[in-house]
Amino acid sequence: MFFKFKKLVSVILVLIITCSLFSLSASAAIVNDGFVLNFDSSSKYLIVTGYNGSNKNPIIPSQIADFEVKKISEGAFRNNSVIESISIPITIDTIDNYAFYNCTSLKSIAVPNTVTSMGEHVFSGCTSLKNVVMNASVEELPSCTFYDCFSLTDVKLNIFLESIGNRAFQNCTSLKNLPNGFSVNSVGDFAFYNSGLQNINLFPSLETIGTKAFLNCSQLQEVIIPENVTEIAANAFAGCSDNLVIKGYTDYVKQYCAENNLTYKSAIPFYGNVNGDKGISSNDVTYIQKSIVQVEGFEIENGTEQFKAADVDGDGRITVHDAMLIQKYIVHEIDTFPVESV
Repeated sequence: MFFKFKKLVSVILVLIITCSLFSLSASAAIVNDGFVLNFDSSSKYLIVTGYNGSNKNPIIPSQIADFEVKKISEGAFRNNSVIESISIPITIDTIDNYAFYNCTSLKSIAVPNTVTSMGEHVFSGCTSLKNVVMNASVEELPSCTFYDCFSLTDVKLNIFLESIGNRAFQNCTSLKNLPNGFSVNSVGDFAFYNSGLQNINLFPSLETIGTKAFLNCSQLQEVIIPENVTEIAANAFAGCSDNLVIKGYTDYVKQYCAENNLTYKSAIPFYGNVNGDKGISSNDVTYIQKSIVQVEGFEIENGTEQFKAADVDGDGRITVHDAMLIQKYIVHEIDTFPVESV
């Protein structure tokens, strides 16, 4: 009898919540575990508009009664100093401007790939933020996303992200390594201004580098610019370390460095690059192996530049040992070839 009564009470409570949600206007709000939510009467979903709880690691509800929580509104968590991490459900598809602005205790966060719309300054001023998994399905990381995130060290981006917005990582002084970005084709103005980057191999699909994109990156020592880059804006590397070396594959990058008083070196490797393309790969290993067994078309003549490139152990011969060393280089078991230290 007790359990039947308890079940009846639960059903009544759900009906009360459901009826209340139907009667909510756009400005009315409910509170659930510290989260303040508004009901979008036109689309019949809930919007997170605030948080007044004390939980340091809260979980945003995915649904209340029969209504999904689908949006985090502008400034919803702005200036919150309690939250250290927060779980965002896969029902969320929109995060508006300044959503987590100045959440000074926030240390880590993961944005699910269900998020298809993000505003600007979403994590600006999150001075304790260290680790971010940014799986949002957006083409551009919006402007100032991580502006003034001084503690940020690790960012994982969605592999389909195509551009880094203006000032997205400005003043991220603890960011030593470039975030992953296989599909990124453009870096916006001031994108990494005053960041802590040191040695970076720019995104392989990159085509455009914006104005002052790496301005005042005083710790930056080496930048490798991929061959697809056809536009580097003025002063992209101004104010960087005096020891900065730009490595590139094209005459365009070489000319840019000459015009901007930057040290340039070719990024095309010599030793190990047996087939003469722009990199070191298993094709070079195969080339040596075929040369050793005297396959026609794969001859390596003694005294030529190709012979020097293939003789990575520096013993004056082309042997299986050279092929083995190149294979180790490819899988990062070694960083340099013996001949380079002679």
